[in-house]
Amino acid sequence: MQGRAFWGGALSGRDLNGVNKTVSGLLKLIYPDESAQVSDEDLALEVRRRVKEQQKRIGAAEFCNTHFSYTIGTEGVEKFVSTPELQSQNGIGDEPLECGQIWTLSPGGQDERPGLFRLEVIEGPGFGVRVLNNPVPAPFRELIRCAEQNLYARAAQLVGAGGATVRCTSGCPGWVKRYPSRPYRPCGYRLY
Repeated sequence: MQGRAFWGGALSGRDLNGVNKTVSGLLKLIYPDESAQVSDEDLALEVRRRVKEQQKRIGAAEFCNTHFSYTIGTEGVEKFVSTPELQSQNGIGDEPLECGQIWTLSPGGQDERPGLFRLEVIEGPGFGVRVLNNPVPAPFRELIRCAEQNLYARAAQLVGAGGATVRCTSGCPGWVKRYPSRPYRPCGYRLY
């Protein structure tokens, strides 16, 4: 495990010890060969996260950062681990989304009601299509304003008091909040 998996900044010293011991024990039982693929780090972080969530109920300020993550290899993508009971498919939760996922709003239409959708982008074979809406339709602009106000209203809850306001280097319009322990957005773009 050493040098293969890198843990995120939300894990404290006690958390790192717990996760390392859990992963080590699981891997020794399931895969006795040292060169086996790492596959049980999710379970180890999920177990430790459950402990931390219970501690957060006792002392919220001390145990508030429970966004556990890991990276496999030096060039890997940071993956966040959540417990199944905290995940919601029907609403925007406190958990960071994985790369290629985003929440969006639909204004609805004459026969449709407004809706909340989670879009997922995956890589596959093909040539791809790029659609440009120029100028931006007024209903879409209003949806973006509504989503932005929602994010501003929940910024302290989603980012925390220590979050900094930064601009994404990918050229994204507007400003984004980041977690103090995480210098990258979930999409992988570096923040400055």
